[in-house]
Amino acid sequence: MTDELKKVRFVSGCGDSNLAASAAERFNVEADKAQVNWEALTEESERAPDLVILLLQAEGPGPGPASFSCPVDKWDLKGHSEEAALALIDSNIASMMIRLIMQGGRRKPLAPASGGTASSSSEKGKDKVRVMLESKGRRGKQVTCISGLSLTLAELDSLASRLKQSCGTGGTVKDGRIEIQGDNCDRVLSVLAELGYNAKRAGAPSKRR
Repeated sequence: MTDELKKVRFVSGCGDSNLAASAAERFNVEADKAQVNWEALTEESERAPDLVILLLQAEGPGPGPASFSCPVDKWDLKGHSEEAALALIDSNIASMMIRLIMQGGRRKPLAPASGGTASSSSEKGKDKVRVMLESKGRRGKQVTCISGLSLTLAELDSLASRLKQSCGTGGTVKDGRIEIQGDNCDRVLSVLAELGYNAKRAGAPSKRR
């Protein structure tokens, strides 16, 4: 199974191997949750990586894309403290998991849930995804709700992270749907469209007593 995994290597642009190692560990945790067939190299290996992620932390000389024989993705962390850099890495990893899932990068097929089948990258456009603004009756607070997603809990969590990041607010996964705080229907619809979902806005804001 391990030989089938694609490899990604995190490389620090300023030679800070500790940050690169932390990024690799965080990637592997999320990759395991999402069940994608990618693994971050945490030590030297004879096998060349399939992708290099270059962590840019400071201006100046350092390895560039031409230094590697595989595709390189550059993550700009310049001007960020270590804590902020790790937060940005976590955000980028969450977005990357979404891309890998939508590209079909799984270790194994998912079992059908509730009599249905899990969405693959070619089937996600068939989901009847609905985005609705609801008022929960909690002092007038509004929540953008996304339903109709044929995803596993891990996929829902990853997609929720992407939507929260894009909307700049909080949210949660509850009862098989994603809830994003505030009126973010337009932004959510835009992100879902970018990911290939045929999502539509449903109904008018409802107030629950």
